[in-house]
Formats: sequence, C-alpha cells, structure tokens
Amino acid sequence: MRADPGNVERGTRILFASHYVERIGDRVTNIAEDVVFLASGEIEDLNP
Repeated sequence: MRADPGNVERGTRILFASHYVERIGDRVTNIAEDVVFLASGEIEDLNP
C-alpha cells in the first residue's frame, strides 16, 4: 500500500462492491424462498 496508494482506493471499492453483491444474492434468495412458498405452500430454506 505504501508503494502504490492507489491500491487502497481500488481495494476499498472492490470490498464495497463485493459486499453489495453479497447483499443482492441474499435478497434474491429471500425472493426465491417466497416464490417457492407461494407456489407450493411449503417453507424452504434455500440458504443452508
């Protein structure tokens, strides 16, 4: 980081981007669980 301070900014952006992608995945899983419940009436845990 001392050799190239630009890496700090890039690393921070990648860290935040990966965090947001993980949150999107969690929300998609929640939506899929709701769809399964609406279609079958059964509660499924799609995130074991």
